[in-house]
Amino acid sequence: MMSREIRKTGLDIMGDVPWGTHYCLFYQTKEDLINILVPYFKTGLENNEFCVWVTSIPLSEKEVEKAMRRAVPDFDQYLKRGQIEIVSYDGWYLKDGSFSLQRVLNAWIDKLNQALVKGYDGLRVTGNTFWLKKRDWKSFVDYEAEVDSVIHKYRMIAICTYSIDKCGANEVLDVVSRHRSGLILREGKWEIIKKARRKTTKKRRKPRDLMQIYADILRAASSGALKSRVVSKANINFLRFERILKVMAENGLLTSEPYSPRVWSVTEKGR
Repeated sequence: MMSREIRKTGLDIMGDVPWGTHYCLFYQTKEDLINILVPYFKTGLENNEFCVWVTSIPLSEKEVEKAMRRAVPDFDQYLKRGQIEIVSYDGWYLKDGSFSLQRVLNAWIDKLNQALVKGYDGLRVTGNTFWLKKRDWKSFVDYEAEVDSVIHKYRMIAICTYSIDKCGANEVLDVVSRHRSGLILREGKWEIIKKARRKTTKKRRKPRDLMQIYADILRAASSGALKSRVVSKANINFLRFERILKVMAENGLLTSEPYSPRVWSVTEKGR
């Protein structure tokens, strides 16, 4: 069995983690990606890990290099000796123009084996999924499930990044259930989303009535508010909020602002 050696992530929110850690990250902007992934890779480079950053919109390969140079004074030396690879999603996930679960899995294992032969302690990676089309979704979440089931056997750490604006409630549930934990930005602060676990038979407080939850959400969005602000003020679980938001929007109670789909406000019907 592989040693559960603890590695530094470079991120206070994640702390130190063992090899075999598989996280997801929900982001809104390229700054969100930079704020998490630059210190993550800086720490990997400084701790003799081989690093692979698979990019996609909204962050180009050139922008990744620029951000890393700002944070890592000798970044060009790491780049020159090949300790970090920055590659586009189409060169990694879509070779021959299509996504293949087994090919991508094999490529990660091959990359890890090459790193170990070269004397690196292990592999630290990230992959941005902005490129995913609806037709590829099932294949990709099957791939994520397979990664999550085997990564504990390997000297690897992975953060898979997803645009929150491209994910509905079902997609968020798909992603979180196939990772050890997730990160999401709320009210300017990163928070951990834990994979749901089966609860023991323990007495719980009676949950709020659904109508009360609707009322709390309408109050929170009464003057227009970011989705994260509504979640916080209405004191509701993010994943449940996504499901309820969809129902309320379909029933004409809430609407998103045309200039910013992340800002929600109450319609005349909802007042």
